[in-house]
Amino acid sequence: MNFAEALRAGAKSLQISVPDEVVESMSRHFEVLTRWASRINITTVLDPEEAATLHGLDCLLLAECFSAEDESTVLDVGSGGGFPGIVLALARPKLRLTLLEPQRKRASFLKVALAELRRPDVRVLEARLEAVSARHAAFGTDVLVSRATIPPLDLVPLAGPHLAHRGRLFLMSGAGAPPVAALELRAAEAGLCHVERREHRLPGGQTRYIDRLQKGDTAHLERR
Repeated sequence: MNFAEALRAGAKSLQISVPDEVVESMSRHFEVLTRWASRINITTVLDPEEAATLHGLDCLLLAECFSAEDESTVLDVGSGGGFPGIVLALARPKLRLTLLEPQRKRASFLKVALAELRRPDVRVLEARLEAVSARHAAFGTDVLVSRATIPPLDLVPLAGPHLAHRGRLFLMSGAGAPPVAALELRAAEAGLCHVERREHRLPGGQTRYIDRLQKGDTAHLERR
């Protein structure tokens, strides 16, 4: 089974609707990734079926947290191979994305991949989150996302200053996700509120958690 076939089958099992053009674009992204993986340390997941699950479907679950019409500014911290940033750009093209990647070779890969995908609107910023300042468009972002980079409990206080009022922080974790109570405490210390945790099971049996936190007044939100 190739990447596209595995992605379609997995999306069906998760009841995620993925248009054909998105599947094709994600397949092109994977092709670029496999070419670069032989030259730089970008990912060890190169089997098409495994990559479709662990990279593709994992990030599509995050895309489900955004509506198709969402035009929020989004900062992907530690984008690496473009997960979840490039997948978000493909699945939710109206989002205004900045991919933050401190390693030069990986940042170069992101620029090449975006060029091949004809997405010049997605910006790549070669920097660490701690170094991003007010002169960058990413400062005061509507949404900050991160996947398998900075540990969630460490990222919460770092993310707070970069979020706009009522800005959202999405944390993606596996089976080792911190307890909700620990996230609630850390969020309160950073001026955020833990709004919800979504739990998913990938087709391979892996557990995935997506935690949503929000900055500022959260009294209007319904906790689920």
